[in-house]
Amino acid sequence: MIDIDRELVAFVVEAKKYTYAAAESKEEVLPDGGRKLVFEADGYIYEDIYCGLCEFYGREVAYKKDIVNPRKWVMQYSGLIPADLKQLADPREIYADLKAALREVYFGLPFRGPRLFTGKKFGYFMDAHGDPNFFWGHESLRGPVYDFRQSFREELVYFGAFHGMIQQE
Repeated sequence: MIDIDRELVAFVVEAKKYTYAAAESKEEVLPDGGRKLVFEADGYIYEDIYCGLCEFYGREVAYKKDIVNPRKWVMQYSGLIPADLKQLADPREIYADLKAALREVYFGLPFRGPRLFTGKKFGYFMDAHGDPNFFWGHESLRGPVYDFRQSFREELVYFGAFHGMIQQE
């Protein structure tokens, strides 16, 4: 079994809180319409590049700079708001609660958000397997939506999946 690079994982947790999950973050718009967020501290760099809104995909990479062939945190993710709910649930409210959950990331579970979180409108649920050396999981937001008849129902308003690892070589 390979030891977990605790310093790298601690940096990734910090970086996640200062990039996409942050209330205000600086994004570089890429030529293909994607967005890039970068965080640097203590000799490390973290890059998060994603593309899309209601349907999106992205990847994170983090590593210690100025080292030949460093260990790298790599994670790919994707998610969507179900097509039939795009008119019933406001994506701004969905992503506000998702970002709030992602700000709660912590060292013991450094992948996305906590296992359970209650946002302003939606509940966040995350199921992860493995450890930082190799992991996978999914996340979702559930909550109230109102249909065209103004009747209330509980729905899955967001679903996402992720997987990654600390690349050793």
